[in-house]
Amino acid sequence: MSLKFTPDVSLDLDPIINCAVVHPGLTIWAFCNQNFHVRTIKKILSIAPTFAFLTFFQSVLDVLLMWGAYRRTHHHIVMRMLIRLVWFGALLGGVIFLYVKTLLEDRQGTGSTIWFRIFYLVLGSYAILHLLIGMLSHIPWLRIRTAEWSKYRVIRFIKAVHQ
Repeated sequence: MSLKFTPDVSLDLDPIINCAVVHPGLTIWAFCNQNFHVRTIKKILSIAPTFAFLTFFQSVLDVLLMWGAYRRTHHHIVMRMLIRLVWFGALLGGVIFLYVKTLLEDRQGTGSTIWFRIFYLVLGSYAILHLLIGMLSHIPWLRIRTAEWSKYRVIRFIKAVHQ
């Protein structure tokens, strides 16, 4: 008889990540001298690589701190951790690539904003998706409806990765 270890393995670094991301954004906004334009938005969006790195680092710590407990942990929990690690690694790579391209585009001064628009679209869609999933898991009426949909594998997968 072997016992399975099923802890909530995710570190709760969300308050630290929020502080590290929100305060610089508010500082940039506070010192923009009442001139809120595209350059200010680009400065505020410079926080995205910090957020991506901190979430990736949180996933790396989840994997490293569970190193000895893999044999006794349910396989779906280990897979959830690895999928989060791959997801946030891809997010980190994509955000840094788009941010560097946006900076190079701004430095060239050609007036082209295609990389900025792609960067803005990617960050906006990620934020909307994160907000939607957060609402589905925190608002009681929506949580009840989501529990009814849990028979579908896609919903269970999204809920597991979002935890």
